[in-house]
Amino acid sequence: MTKEFKRSGHRLKNQKRIYRNFLLHNDLKTKEFVKNPASDQKNIIIKNLDFLLRLAKLKEVHFVNQMNIIRLLTSELYQLATKTGLKEDMKVLNKKIEANLDEYHLILIPDNLEKNLAREFHFTPEEITRYFSFHHIYSMLASTFASPFIDDDNYYQYYEYGYYLAMYLNLGYYSNKTTINPNYLVFCAKLKAQEKMIEAIQKITPEFFNLFVIKTNKWLSQVNYHKLEVEQRT
Repeated sequence: MTKEFKRSGHRLKNQKRIYRNFLLHNDLKTKEFVKNPASDQKNIIIKNLDFLLRLAKLKEVHFVNQMNIIRLLTSELYQLATKTGLKEDMKVLNKKIEANLDEYHLILIPDNLEKNLAREFHFTPEEITRYFSFHHIYSMLASTFASPFIDDDNYYQYYEYGYYLAMYLNLGYYSNKTTINPNYLVFCAKLKAQEKMIEAIQKITPEFFNLFVIKTNKWLSQVNYHKLEVEQRT
């Protein structure tokens, strides 16, 4: 079943073409959106969503819009975390994403899981602002991620999984070896997000949840954050 995670070169090229057309349709023509960092081109959130769609016997082609929105959101999240995106570009991008959520009638779940997780640790107000101010984008991403499964009994768990996965990846940037963050609590918060993520995916697919954990950890361990920052600035 692990082969379900693999994608052919043809599919990847087709997805890139569809995504570029999506960007053009939304008048997003700047290099910040057209030339995505490697973290987006190898998007583990998209890969995991693709696998979950197939497990649920749903066709990916019916959810292309959701995948494109997730690509935009992960691009925005990355640029916000690395502070490589221009403020005006971020405002434009956010408006475009919200318009797409309305256009495709995607339900936005407001539950602030980030705030609840941060409460478990003793962060300063400054640290909260720096590391835990991404709820809006997490919520949009997770709501989009869960939308194909709205009729599933585990619909909310899909939201939780998408939310905690995005948070786990984002906190991974702040606690990675190139950032050298002296605050070990950021790393602990990342592990807590991982725990919550695992709980959610275990409820969704008890049979294959371990594959999601392994693939996600492998992906994160291979990300070269310094290289991504350089790529994003060029």
